[in-house]
Amino acid sequence: MISEIRFEPPTPEFEFAAVSAWLCDVGDRVAAGDDIVELEAEKSVIALQAPVGGVLSEIVAVVGDEINAGALVGVIKADS
Repeated sequence: MISEIRFEPPTPEFEFAAVSAWLCDVGDRVAAGDDIVELEAEKSVIALQAPVGGVLSEIVAVVGDEINAGALVGVIKADS
């Protein structure tokens, strides 16, 4: 099963953010709740967490990309 990682802002004021760092690489195993990517928005850093456990199979938004709320950031191949 594939699980999408999307930028869901913590508050409505965060309409967009910039990808500042990936904390894991494609092929790395992640657990649900692990911090996997950091975004900069409104002078603060937001860590997105893995929605499921599995393997990070794709990075869609690379460091430096500006993304809008709801944007696809990456993909995890979930453990079955």
